[in-house]
Amino acid sequence: MKKIGILSLAILGGLMYANSANALTTNTQPIRAAIIENNQAIKTDIDQLKTNREELKGEIQGLRATSTATGTKAEMLQNRKETKSAIQEKVNASKIEQKNLKEAIKAKQEANKNLRSTRMTGQLDKALQQLTATITATENLAERTNSRIEKMQKAGVNVTAALAQLADTRTKITAAKTAIDAAKSVLATVTVPSTETTPEITKAFASSKTAIKSAQNTIRIAHQALVLTITTVAKSNNPNKSATSTVPTTQTASSTTN
Repeated sequence: MKKIGILSLAILGGLMYANSANALTTNTQPIRAAIIENNQAIKTDIDQLKTNREELKGEIQGLRATSTATGTKAEMLQNRKETKSAIQEKVNASKIEQKNLKEAIKAKQEANKNLRSTRMTGQLDKALQQLTATITATENLAERTNSRIEKMQKAGVNVTAALAQLADTRTKITAAKTAIDAAKSVLATVTVPSTETTPEITKAFASSKTAIKSAQNTIRIAHQALVLTITTVAKSNNPNKSATSTVPTTQTASSTTN
């Protein structure tokens, strides 16, 4: 049993480490690149808005400067009328262009909001997938340990302590699964704010991060309980010799944002 126990602990420790190390490896680089590209385009459009205003101002001043104040009264009235008409035409054209630019800016800002939301959701969903895989591996190893206990019990070995510890482990595994389901529910109900700014979007996902951290903690507790169960089984099988297996250090993802 000692050999099996050490192997089981090594497998579980490896799974826990791999899952925690890869918990947030969702490839968000394409999304980040798209956001940067949109931001650059927004800056270009804003600069164009300013340029258009300055150009319109200059064109109006030029039209007024070239408007003659000489000639007959009728000629001056006609000149002023033409100048006013030309100015209005410039203003109207500028309004259309400015409106189109503002709409383009708004569309890119909305796109960025959706991209940031998608990136955040992807990161947290990936974390939940990894946590689910980890607790599934923990539960499977607990069942393997139970099978070993049953064989020992049939062989006449006193497994009272091991059974009690396994029951505690199963309770903690159930708690971890419940915590993961709760975190999934919280993530599913996140409402992205109308603003596209990163701080506001991050704030919207705060409850999901908290729920995921809670799930990570319950998984760590379940893992520790299983390690103790395996150690207890080893001691039950070798009552006169203490287990010499080395318990692997369990790590869980310490952050939920990228």
